[in-house]
Amino acid sequence: MLDTDKDGKADLAAGAPGEDGTSLKDTGAVWALRGAAGGLTTTGAVSYGPGALGAPEAGAGLGSGFAH
Repeated sequence: MLDTDKDGKADLAAGAPGEDGTSLKDTGAVWALRGAAGGLTTTGAVSYGPGALGAPEAGAGLGSGFAH
């Protein structure tokens, strides 16, 4: 079970490899949607781009492993 916020509820990671970054094209992104008592929620959702890994570069395609 993926539980990114350690609240005991399953979270979901979703990738968007074609997402444009702030200043670069096709850097990609991964979003973490939080689990709640009634299911998934966008409240508290987190978005990660390559910059979170210290590697913002055009065409990085972060999230491509999730998008299949």
